[in-house]
Amino acid sequence: MMLSLIAYKLVNFLRTIGFEEAQKGMTIHSIRLKFLKVAGKLVQTGRRVYLKLSSYHIYQNEFYRVFARLRRASQWI
Repeated sequence: MMLSLIAYKLVNFLRTIGFEEAQKGMTIHSIRLKFLKVAGKLVQTGRRVYLKLSSYHIYQNEFYRVFARLRRASQWI
């Protein structure tokens, strides 16, 4: 039960910080489908870390917009 509560709180936190106003009404199922169930690979070079998503991911642009909003929000913390 506690694990479910933590997962629910994390998704709500993601919704309030990472999404634009038009996307804040999304259900948890659609958030999982578009942003969490993503095939990708984390590649680390000498200086940078890259997140490479599958080329078949149709919500790729939305994913990167949310990711950029989360990065900007983390700079304030």
